[in-house]
Formats: sequence, structure tokens, C-alpha cells
Amino acid sequence: MQAALITLSATLLLTGPQPGYGQRSYRVPDGCRITLIRDVDVPSQEAGVLRELQVAKLDAAGNPVLDAAGNPVYDELREGMDVSAGQVLGRIDDEMERKLKNVAQTKLDVARMEADNRVSEDYARAAHRVAKAEVAQAEDANRRYSGTVPRADWNRMMLSADQAALQIQQSEHDLDVAAKTVLVRQAEDEVATLQIDRRKLFAPFDGIVVKRHVDVGEWVQPGDPVLRIIRIDRVQLEGFVDPRILPAEIDGQEVAITLNTGDKIKGRVVFASPEVELQGFLVRAEVDNVRVPDSGSPRGFYWLLRPGLTANV
Repeated sequence: MQAALITLSATLLLTGPQPGYGQRSYRVPDGCRITLIRDVDVPSQEAGVLRELQVAKLDAAGNPVLDAAGNPVYDELREGMDVSAGQVLGRIDDEMERKLKNVAQTKLDVARMEADNRVSEDYARAAHRVAKAEVAQAEDANRRYSGTVPRADWNRMMLSADQAALQIQQSEHDLDVAAKTVLVRQAEDEVATLQIDRRKLFAPFDGIVVKRHVDVGEWVQPGDPVLRIIRIDRVQLEGFVDPRILPAEIDGQEVAITLNTGDKIKGRVVFASPEVELQGFLVRAEVDNVRVPDSGSPRGFYWLLRPGLTANV
């Protein structure tokens, strides 16, 4: 392979103006370890049977591939696959959670219907208008001819008008309660959705799947690792620097890595330890990894800097 022609023997130069120290360059005398910036064992959040480990198949443009019916096409998730942050990678059995989600959605629909139902309020307002009109007519009749409407009848009319007014208030109260009920049902629906999502496995960042700890059909407990994903497009170089050099002279400075091929990789120091060990003090730099074209590889390329190797710097 072409990879065999490229070694990781390199020169690491920390260059650039250091305030108070002038323009200097330093070499790390011993080999630097290439390490991962991010790696994670994606855990199960709930107990259950692992039902699937698969990812949506994408075309060359990165769009989902659809079958004749318009449904997404999936590929079995395997070691070596690239994944994107937030991508669904698998699912733990969620049949019960989906049924509970349907129940919550139905309750929410009913609550919305009740909140939108203003028949009781409209009827109460209409009854109140009629009762007030009857009271007004009785008062007018008694003004013209005293005693036309007996006092007892007039009191019953007034009671009917008051009842209609109170019914309006009750209808408004019921609508307020219905609106609050909608909020409760929405919360229940969101919890049901969360329960389903907790049974999915999501990629926490862009990376490569390097290990499947569990196979489909196996039982998992909360916290059990299912997949190991690493970030490979950006890596770290760690080495020790002479303690006679101050960390302030190095921290935050640009890193220039010159490979035996003559290619250069640039990065930046992200950490210069204040602690001094036997070898010196630890310096950590982050660099963008390099894709090397390789027609013999299924991916069409390989990553030049591989975590676990040591670069002579």
C-alpha cells in the first residue's frame, strides 16, 4: 500500500512570536504520541433487546437513498463506517413506548378538541341575553302598569339572569382548564417521545465506528456500551518539553509538523502542563489529520496520522 511509503518521522516546530520572549522555535526531543481527541463508547440508556444496528444509506451527494415506495434504504452498521453527529445508529426494543406514544397523542388530540369547543360558552351568553331581555320587559311593564309582573315572577327572572351570568363565568373557567389540560397532555406526549428517543442510539459526533460491543438480538442494560466511535479527522500530538522552557513560551503557539515526504501539517498547542515530570512537562497540540488517496482502499483514502503510533518529533 501507499501507506507503507509514508512514515511518521517528523519535526515538530513550535513557532511564532511569544510576548515577552521574542521569536523562537523549539523541538520536542523525544517521540510524540498520536492520540485521539474524542472517543466514546455509546451506551444504552434503557434496558431491552437490541433490535437493530443500521444507518440510512446515502448517495454520493449525501442524500438519503429511497426505495420504490419512497422509504429510506438502510445498511447494516459495521466497523469502519463513517457516522455523523446526531445520526441514529440503532434501536432498542420500543414497541411498548410507541404504543404509549399513540395513547399520549390521542389524549392530546382530545384535549385540543375540548379546548376549542366553545358551545357551552356561546349557549351561556345566549341564555344570559334572553334572561336580561325578560327582566327588562318585566321592568318596563311594571313602569307602565304597576303590578303587571308579580314580584315573585320578577325575582325568578332575576335569578335566571344571574344564573346565566354565572354560567358564562363557569364556561370561561372550563375553557381555561381545558387550555391547561392541553399543556399537560403536550408534556405527556413529549415524555412519550423522549422515552422512544432514549431507546435509540445516536452518534455523539462525526467519526468512525471501530467496534460493536453488542449484536442485534442481545439484551442490554442501562450503561452497557454498544458501539465505540472515534474522531479521526483531527488528532492530538503529545510530547514532553525541557522543563527549562517556560510553558508560557509554548502554550497557544502554532505547531508545524514536517513529514519525511516534505509535506507539512500545521496545528496549535492547546495545552502546556504546569506540572514537571521526569521527562519534562507535557505539551499537547491538535492538528487536522491528512487524507492520503489510495485507490486500493474501499474508502478511496486512508488517514495519515493514526492514533497509537509515535512520531519522532
